[in-house]
Amino acid sequence: MTAHPDAARLAAWRRFERNEHWSQTEAESYQAKVDAVAAAQREGRLDDSLPAIDLLAIVLRVTESWLDAPPALKALADGGDPTAQSRLSEHRASLVETLRRLTEPRAKD
Repeated sequence: MTAHPDAARLAAWRRFERNEHWSQTEAESYQAKVDAVAAAQREGRLDDSLPAIDLLAIVLRVTESWLDAPPALKALADGGDPTAQSRLSEHRASLVETLRRLTEPRAKD
């Protein structure tokens, strides 16, 4: 998202407008992702307690959390630059750990 901020802004604007139109290509892209998550759940590589479509939606939003955070929150970042490579690296590590905890398969009873 930092490499292509215009794409992130366009995606945010689209969500803001609640546009109910999408392309077949976009739908197919998301379906492929949902199918991949569902397959990983069936194979025991991802937790299956959430439907694949919900898990994907949650992962997509969580990965955007820092760049979509309120400016006042981002201003609290060490050094005051919320886009500094060190801050982004630290946040990425937090994201990886959070998503590992969310998606790690749980022992079945």
